[in-house]
Amino acid sequence: MQLHPPTPRRQGGFTLIELLVSIAILIVLLLMIFSMVDQTQRTWTRASSEANQFREARLAFESISRRVRQATLNTYWDYKYDNRQRPTDYIKQSELHFIMGPTARLTQRPSTIFPGHGIFFQAPFGYVVEKDYRQFTELLNAWGFFVEFGDDRESLPAFLRGRVQPKFRYRLKEFRLPSENFEIYEDAEQRREAESSTDNKWFAQFMGGGAKSLLVKRTLSENILMLVLTPMKAVPEKGASVSETFYQDGYFYNSRTGLGDTESDNSSSQKEDNLHLLPSLIRVTMIAIDEPSAAREERGANPPSLIPSGLFKQPKNLERDLRLVEEQLLDRRINNRIFSTTVAMREANWLRREPQDDA
Repeated sequence: MQLHPPTPRRQGGFTLIELLVSIAILIVLLLMIFSMVDQTQRTWTRASSEANQFREARLAFESISRRVRQATLNTYWDYKYDNRQRPTDYIKQSELHFIMGPTARLTQRPSTIFPGHGIFFQAPFGYVVEKDYRQFTELLNAWGFFVEFGDDRESLPAFLRGRVQPKFRYRLKEFRLPSENFEIYEDAEQRREAESSTDNKWFAQFMGGGAKSLLVKRTLSENILMLVLTPMKAVPEKGASVSETFYQDGYFYNSRTGLGDTESDNSSSQKEDNLHLLPSLIRVTMIAIDEPSAAREERGANPPSLIPSGLFKQPKNLERDLRLVEEQLLDRRINNRIFSTTVAMREANWLRREPQDDA
């Protein structure tokens, strides 16, 4: 019997074509995974970048709301005198000043440089420069907020000025006058009687730039296109008339003239009704954009026109105006954020605005 050696069994395996197909499928799967990871990373990076871009704006907005709420006029009752300096009546008086409205109007400067609204007031913040005064934590300061367009050369270190290209941006500015330089009481007798052409000097004189301005102005946030400030008598309600919600002079409010109260037909009593009083409420609205959009729209020393003209003339149209702004910015692919809140003025209603009938 002849024995044959066992024939080796063919082992199973992949052909070259099968390997190529498998590799191709693996590559496609890896590409899909990498694409998903990359897209997720881009989305996270963009969201994180936007959050960081608007973080500074959000903190600045919170600072405005907190500071404005503490505004004071220290209003008191005093005699009203006739031409012979004889007392005839009691009227509200204050040496302090609260004013808000279009910044260009308040400072008598170009609206292209100072767009939107500004607000200037006094409050007991206790901000001082001299160390000897730091123990007095409630000293009065002059304070304010506004938007200004310009470059950043003043904020650059001296050795970088002239060596780097200045960056032109809209910036939210904070005006803060130390207590040592608080001079509003120097002409108290004149200031409390009536509005004068020099009423705004206590802040307007620092708006021109230079070393004097640099000492009292600081940047809270870049890329703030506009600050919109709306004085209000009450929270808007359905069915309420415009005169019941907003003051007569729209976005402008001056505690030295008392303009805005339409309750009375008598112009003199109208003036006295709000004279030396704060508005009841202030709606604070701030329009911000991100840095990439601002860099893309930069035109050097020429302010870019990002807000449609003719808006923010009447408080009753505020919501419509904000929608138009947002639509235009989105059409131009400008990433933006609109912040808004209503601030109840802490010292607004401690004096009666209307005479009460005796019981």
